[in-house]
Amino acid sequence: MHDVARLSDASSARAAVGEGLLRRVARNACPFVVVGAIWEIVAHLNIFPAQFFPPLEAVAAVFARLTLNGVLPHHAFDTLMRLCAGFALAAVAGVAVGIVMGRSRFAEDALLPLISIGAPIPGLAYAPLVLLWFGPGNVATVLLVAFVAAFPIIYNAWTGVKAVKDIWVRAAQAMGADRHRLFRHVILPGALPYIMTGCGSVWRRLGASWSPSKCWPPCRGDWAGSSSAPRNSSTPTRCSPASRSSP
Repeated sequence: MHDVARLSDASSARAAVGEGLLRRVARNACPFVVVGAIWEIVAHLNIFPAQFFPPLEAVAAVFARLTLNGVLPHHAFDTLMRLCAGFALAAVAGVAVGIVMGRSRFAEDALLPLISIGAPIPGLAYAPLVLLWFGPGNVATVLLVAFVAAFPIIYNAWTGVKAVKDIWVRAAQAMGADRHRLFRHVILPGALPYIMTGCGSVWRRLGASWSPSKCWPPCRGDWAGSSSAPRNSSTPTRCSPASRSSP
């Protein structure tokens, strides 16, 4: 009797979990369905030109064609490489600057005001300066990504070094630890959770939301800049609408 009751309770729990999952999926999909329906209605009413407000089936057809032609995978791979290069550069430089700020009062007094001023500025605001200094190309894009992504990493590394307890430092010094051992066995392990948190938040921000490499404006396509690029009018560049919609 008890076994039957337990089986009934387990079945009810599984059914409740399934219903909750379906409810969450429906709730999350509802805004997309509503927006898609409104988009289709407006597109078929021809209120706006089809070039600026195409139907969803036309968007899906172009998406499939560009994917099969290799245009979208090409740009997606390039974007991923820029993000990875910029993130790696930001992680190395940001962790180094943050640790130096945490260990040196002079570096903290000199750099913290600059970081406090530069961090709240949107990343796109730096794009004209980077374009002016380095010109169009992948180098400028990677530097822009690295510069914007370095601020949270610097702040987290500095906070992590500052969060190391003084009693740990004094205990290690009392046991004869020199500066290198103190950094390797006390400072770095104590600051590592903050550093990893900063790097993880930056990577999620770059991957899931805005990234400068997607919004980079120079009019030199990845194919147009090479000698082997086809020169017909169907070749997409970064200034064409097809490339602007690609990752």
